[in-house]
Amino acid sequence: MKIGLIINNGVVQKYELKEIENLINSSHEISYIFIEKKKTNDKNKITNYLCSILNNKLFFFVILEQKFAQIFKIKNSYLSKLKNIQQKINIFEKFPNLSNKKIHYFESLLIENNQFGFNEEMLEIINNNCDAIILLGYNKIIHKNYLNITNYGILSFHTSDINKYRGRPPGFYEFINDEIYGGVTLQIINSKIDMGKIVEQRKVNIEQCRSYDETLYSMMTLKNDILVNGLDKIEK
Repeated sequence: MKIGLIINNGVVQKYELKEIENLINSSHEISYIFIEKKKTNDKNKITNYLCSILNNKLFFFVILEQKFAQIFKIKNSYLSKLKNIQQKINIFEKFPNLSNKKIHYFESLLIENNQFGFNEEMLEIINNNCDAIILLGYNKIIHKNYLNITNYGILSFHTSDINKYRGRPPGFYEFINDEIYGGVTLQIINSKIDMGKIVEQRKVNIEQCRSYDETLYSMMTLKNDILVNGLDKIEK
């Protein structure tokens, strides 16, 4: 299967590297890498935090708990571990051979209601070179008119079981609702946020997690072979 990767500014988070490495070593071909040009990542991060707080004000106390644990170096704090696996890694520095792949730089087109699409040149490239698209670090909502631009759709990860929890912040509702299990979902996205067709899932017992950070860390570190297994399943 020919795979197109859409990556924000050419960087991924450290915990996603194993998924990319396994994809490189699989029978699937990375036919194109689409790099969204860098804009204001810091503002996006702040916006995400503010939206999370507005949607559930308890998230504000989670942020306070993180800072408190960091300042006083609480023994059970997972914040430093979480920051480590969330480091931004340049994929071309980590995997130099990817520089030999076809690369296309683009800017997302705002279509309507904070939903985005791609220009004609990028659509033509995808149509001629990609059986499926994988989103890595690309967090914009894709407009419904662009969801079927490949034979097998657009795939993305969601750090949760989308049967129960959708949207942001990942891991938060599992923690405050005392769930026994948390997980990661690989989905083929559709027009409803985090309600896509489930391709592959992993779960982990989070019953003994003592903080939101530990819960999120446990869920994020599940990423390993989800992507390749999911693509194999789609191909079959």
